[in-house]
Parts: sequence; structure tokens; C-alpha cells
Amino acid sequence: MGDKTSPTEEERARIDGRVAFAASAFVVAAALVILLDRVGVPQRLVAVLSPGLALAGLAGIGFLVRTMRVSGFYAAGRLVPSAYAGLGGAAIASGLWLPFAASPQRFDGLVALSLAGLVGTAWAYLLIAPVLRSAGAFSMADLLSARFPNPMFRLTCVAAIATICGLTFMAGLDSAADGLAQSLAIDRGAGLVLVACVLACITVPGGLSGIAWAAAGAGGVILVGLGLPIALRLMAGIALPAPIFGDQAQWGRAAALLSQWAGPPTALYRVSGLGLLVLVTGLAFLPPLLSNGLGSRDRRSASRAGALAVFWQGVILILGATTLASTVLAIADAGVGKSPELLPAWIYGESGRGSLSICGQFVANAAAAKAACAGSPEFAGRLAAADLAPHGDLLIRSLAAATGLGPAFSGLTAAALAVMATLLAAASLQAFATSIGHDAVYRIRDSGALTSRRLAVTRTILLAGLLGAVALLRLRGIDPRGMIGLALALCAALIAPVFVLALVPRIRAVDATIALAAGLLVLGGFFVLTPVTDFGRLAAVALAAAGLVIGCGIATSFLGRPADRQAAGKAMARWQGEDEWVAPDRGA
Repeated sequence: MGDKTSPTEEERARIDGRVAFAASAFVVAAALVILLDRVGVPQRLVAVLSPGLALAGLAGIGFLVRTMRVSGFYAAGRLVPSAYAGLGGAAIASGLWLPFAASPQRFDGLVALSLAGLVGTAWAYLLIAPVLRSAGAFSMADLLSARFPNPMFRLTCVAAIATICGLTFMAGLDSAADGLAQSLAIDRGAGLVLVACVLACITVPGGLSGIAWAAAGAGGVILVGLGLPIALRLMAGIALPAPIFGDQAQWGRAAALLSQWAGPPTALYRVSGLGLLVLVTGLAFLPPLLSNGLGSRDRRSASRAGALAVFWQGVILILGATTLASTVLAIADAGVGKSPELLPAWIYGESGRGSLSICGQFVANAAAAKAACAGSPEFAGRLAAADLAPHGDLLIRSLAAATGLGPAFSGLTAAALAVMATLLAAASLQAFATSIGHDAVYRIRDSGALTSRRLAVTRTILLAGLLGAVALLRLRGIDPRGMIGLALALCAALIAPVFVLALVPRIRAVDATIALAAGLLVLGGFFVLTPVTDFGRLAAVALAAAGLVIGCGIATSFLGRPADRQAAGKAMARWQGEDEWVAPDRGA
């Protein structure tokens, strides 16, 4: 009897084996790092091994799954199993919340952002991504342009999506570089170059194949890095300040301390009802999140992957919240009620690095701490909670140091945080290059190009975008939270309402083009006339633009010939099928 295994199954098994090998290698390496810590290897070396090995593993996976097939590069060959796609989707989504968790936030604001984020990602993974996969599209622009076949609409849509992806890419790259510089104690510029090299290895050889399989591995790193310190504390019989499942008294105490240390939020990040609505809607249509479902075998597989992504995202959020709360309590137990010259050494080390102020100053030793508190008029002889002010990044990366677990476990946490930001940057960069290289250049200008030329163009865009971003971030810093907030506002203002119009049978391509242009004019006028200092105002403008897009599209649909509206209705009817109705892609 002959072998009845299909070529696609053989290819998936081959890729699966390579990824399993890389994941196993990381697990063995992490165990060796813990062993090295126990036998007395220098702590600095132990602390940097885990994040370095994790990023090297992601780069290795990207290189191992390199491809010269169009479907492999743009859609991961439709080979990614639901279990891997779900874990990878959670890894990509977690990178969106890292900049917010790493900044001082009030407890109520973090809870609202986390719940809204979970709702938004659930919408994206359970509803929108399966539609994208069912249509056989390579991107959101590909899907919408197939519904509205107009060159001007396609170009406008590509420009909007490329801008959105560029914003989230810059946010992920900046967060990854800053976190790596902190954990490896290197210059930020060196961190940028190192992360850029990892991103090039993940995206350029394999495109979405590299991202999909690397994201699955990254999900495992995140669960281990965040979960292992918590599991060890649980095994030691320590009550955990966790939401829902933990000690609620300890959880409430941590919440009160966090709100006291964070202070009132600035206007740009103040949580509001409109802001949360924009956040949820923007997440549902955010291209980097949706790209992970493109590699599923079919719509049903994409739906299963979405359900798993929501589950794992919830697990990661609970682990992150427990980590943050546990670190808050560990800092309070180590410092509150103590003399400033009798604090643990790790607190002085973090203060010297600018991550925790004592009596309003950053100090590197006991003598400096004593002098700083002696000069503070509010100091009453013993440290109060108000005399300590930890930064947000300290709270999510220093649980191991604060609880005496050692540098090996600190390194695992640093590895988890590094891969979160790196995967967000990788998915965003891939979506950015696809929107230009495939949705614009190939679909409009060069539809007869050979596969090698098509992939060469997209790979060139990947490298150019990566080099341009590194150069820009070397010249000036950015606020990752602002970049992500702006990207979500643009999604809610432009992509979501156009998707709604695509569901109305009478809407023609010309109607959608006019509506999208009107939305761009409103947003452009707002940014020209008003500086963005208040996210609430930005959210209100985004919702107004979304309403204008929908209103213009419906109003103009009553103009024109009935035959045009009938053609639009036939295009709409294809959305109900499972036949991959987006125009067939030569080479896919």
C-alpha cells in the first residue's frame, strides 16, 4: 500500500517537527540556566541568558520555516493547527498591553483596559478572523477591496491599514528594545539593532509562516516566564493576590497600593466610556491580530483557534495581574515601616537604575537613601507607602528579585516580556509589508509578476520598513501607548465602518470610496487643527468619523443606476459562502 499522506500534511509535519525541536531546545536551555544559577555562575550572566536564548529561538524558528511559496509567505500555507494558532494569537495580543502595564496606572484603569481588551480580541478572533479566512483573503485590505473593486478604494484602504500597522510596529519595536536594554544592561541603540535582527529573521525568510510558528513558541515562553514564579509561590503555600481565584484581601491591598503609587492618570490615558468603545472596536479590526487566523486550514479551524486565543489571553492576563499584585505587596513588605538605610539590596539596585524612587529621589545605596529621606519634609522616621514610587516596568519584571527566587527566574520573566513586544512588532511589520507589497503593488500594478519577484518586493519592503523604523527611533523616542491608542482609533474610525458598509448589499464600490475619503478628511482635519493631548477627544472624533463613513456610504448608495446596486448585492452574497471567493491569487 502506498503512502496516502498529502503533500500539505507532510509539509506541516516537517514544520511542526522543526518548531517542536526549537521549543524543546528552549525548555532544556531554561532548565540549564536554572542549574547554572544554583552552581554559582555569575548572576549577571544567568540573568541575560534566558531573554537572549528566547529571542535566538524565535529567530531560529523564522529561519527554519523559510519559504518561496506565495501561500506560505502570506498565509502560512494554511497549515497552522488550531492549538498553535490560538496560543500564537494570545502571544501577539499580549504585546499590545505591555506598554500600558509597564507604565504607572491606577488599578481601576488597568482593570477596565484589560476587560475591554479581552472583549476586543474576542471579537477579532471569534468573528472577524474566521470571515477573513473563509474568504481566502491575505489581509483585511484584500477582503474589503474584493467587496469594493475600485482602484482608488484599494489604495485608500491600503494607506489607512499601512499607517495603522506602522504605528503598532513602532510601538512593539520600541517596547522590545527598551525591555531588552533594561534586562541585558545594554544601550538602547544596541537593543534596537538586536531586536531588528531578530525581526528580520522571523519575517523575511518565511513571512507569515515565520510569525505564526514563532508566535506559538513565544506563547509557551510567556506562560513559563510568567507562570513559573507564581507556581513556585503557590507550591510554597503563599497566598496569591490573584483576581477571582486568589486571596481577595491581599488583592484589595495590592489594588489600593497600586492606585496610590500611580496617582491620577494624565488626560491622554484617562479611561472613559468612549475610549473603551473605541478600544474594543479598534481591536476587533486591528490587522496584526487578524493576520494570525489566516494560516488556519479553514473557517472552522480559524474559529477554534480564536476560541483558544481568547482562553490563553485570559490566562496571560490573570498571570500578569497576579505578578503585578505580588510585586506590589513584596515592595510594600520590604519597605513600608522600615528605616530607609535598612532596605534590601535589590531595592537600592532598582532605585539606582531609576525604576523606584525613595523619598522622591533615585538612590543607589543606604547612605543616599537616608540622606534623601532626611531632607524630605513628609518623612516621619519610617518609610510610608507614599515614600516609595515604583515604575510600572519594575512591577511586571521584578517578582523573582523581590521574592528571592534568583536571577534565573528574573531572566525567564524578562524573556516573556521581550517576546511579547517582539511578536507584536513582527506581526505588525508583516501586515504592513503585505498591505503594500501584495495589496497595492501586486493587485494593482504587477498582477502578472512571478512568485520570486513578488516575494522579493515584499521582502524589500520588510527590510526597508525595519531599517527606517530603527533609524527613526534612534533619532527620537516615542510613546508606545500613544502609538497603540492612535492605531486603535484609526481602526475604529475607518476600517470598522467600511466593514459595516460591506455587509449592506446595496453599497457599491464608489459609495465606499467616497465614504472612506470623507472619514480620512475628518481625521486629517482634526490632526492638523488640534494636538492630540486627550484620548477621550480622539475617541470622540474617531466615532464621529466612523458615523460619517457609514452615513456617507448609505446616502450615496441611493444615487446611480439600479444595475450597479444589483451588482453590489451579488458581491455581498459571496460573503455568505465558504468558497474562498476573493479573486484567485496566481501562485497561491
